[in-house]
Amino acid sequence: MHEKAALSGVVAPRDFVRGLSREVADEVLDPVLADFDRVLSGDRWAWTLRSGPRQQALIRMRADRTLGRALETLRRSIRTSPETCCGEL
Repeated sequence: MHEKAALSGVVAPRDFVRGLSREVADEVLDPVLADFDRVLSGDRWAWTLRSGPRQQALIRMRADRTLGRALETLRRSIRTSPETCCGEL
């Protein structure tokens, strides 16, 4: 969860606990609550990893040599249109 949040910015906690019972989901999410700023919009939560934990996650990924691969995977998953990416100035 920390690694994905460190790269993507906002995460939806429900994506990490989908299919789990409420009790198990709480056990998974409760230990990391303090690492995230949380915003409720309507009925959906948006979590953003705080700076300290983000830095630790990126350092860990760099040490594990997984940061470059994760960034490349993220880059490939982001779709942009020519109008928003490379239009005339």
